[in-house]
Amino acid sequence: MEEFSSEVNRLIQQSQALGWEEGLPEVLPDEEEASRASTLSLVGKILSQKGLNKQASRATIVSSWSFVKELTSEDLEAKLFLFKLTATEDRDRVLSQGPWNPFGGD
Repeated sequence: MEEFSSEVNRLIQQSQALGWEEGLPEVLPDEEEASRASTLSLVGKILSQKGLNKQASRATIVSSWSFVKELTSEDLEAKLFLFKLTATEDRDRVLSQGPWNPFGGD
């Protein structure tokens, strides 16, 4: 039991010695991964003056792009979305067929 207690005390002392006195560590992005991610990302903006349901708008856009193999989306702000694709072919097809009007009409 004494051995366990001394081990616990040692661990407590080590954890107390950890600190951020020198500032937070700098985390740098992997440039190759950042380049790949930005190449496969698209930003979409709804130009309508009307208020829109974000979930319905995003679902309609994702449905319009049903040919895309893997697609994720994030809300950036009102009427602004970030779409992440996994293939440059999908990105190129989305761009070549745009601009997109998910609500029909021209």
